Amino acid sequence: MTDYSVLVKLDFSNAFNCLRRDCMLKTVADQLPGLYRFCWISYGNATALRFGGSTVWSAEGVQQGDPLGPLLFCLTIQPLLGSLSSDLVAGYMDDVTVGGSMSTVADDISSIATEGPRYGLQLNSSECEAISTTGAVIYPVLSGFAQKTPGSATLLGTPLSAGPVMTECLTFRCDDLSRAMDRLKLISAHDALVLLRNSLSAPKLLYTLRAACCVDHHQLTVIDDYLRSGLSSICNVSLTDDQWLQASLPVLNGGLGLRRVS
Repeated sequence: MTDYSVLVKLDFSNAFNCLRRDCMLKTVADQLPGLYRFCWISYGNATALRFGGSTVWSAEGVQQGDPLGPLLFCLTIQPLLGSLSSDLVAGYMDDVTVGGSMSTVADDISSIATEGPRYGLQLNSSECEAISTTGAVIYPVLSGFAQKTPGSATLLGTPLSAGPVMTECLTFRCDDLSRAMDRLKLISAHDALVLLRNSLSAPKLLYTLRAACCVDHHQLTVIDDYLRSGLSSICNVSLTDDQWLQASLPVLNGGLGLRRVS
């Protein structure tokens, strides 16, 4: 049997809320003893969560809104990730990615499924993905995962290739912008322009533009056309090509700061 390479994206069920606090506190005591007393005050006993006349005792996971929450979660699962043998082992919070030869990755997934419950982590197979050139992984431990090819896969919300998945991602942003334009007509022109410039235009695409190679993609021009049309509607003017070019310059250079994504 040929041992192909595979990239697997793992998803855990309600990971932050299910992390075992005893494991978390032990890890803090071993790795960051200076923080232990503070963490013990916060997580040493169950927390009463009240809603109306009801009380729910929270005894698992890190609290939402806790600035230390991401650190405590990552610190706790680091030994689990460190025990894996795959060529690529990467974790961003609860988004874990494992890559390498199919047999090694399969062994690591089995290890995570076995050892994960010790930390309160349960694999959510329906949301896990196996990415390979064939789009069909034969190992039983991976067969229940969603099967993807590089041309249809994303990693941390970013397309892995310039194929159909890139078009799908940019089309989604285009539809999102079109929907926003219809709603901006309901508020004052000044507020609409501020929202369009600072939140709904290029800023919505910066992550994709920086993380994926989408240069010269035709959908970027479509998004620019929506921006131009929206600006014309907000300002109640018909922009010439030169006026649109100037409007897309930074404010420092005499423009409106409504940057063209193309």
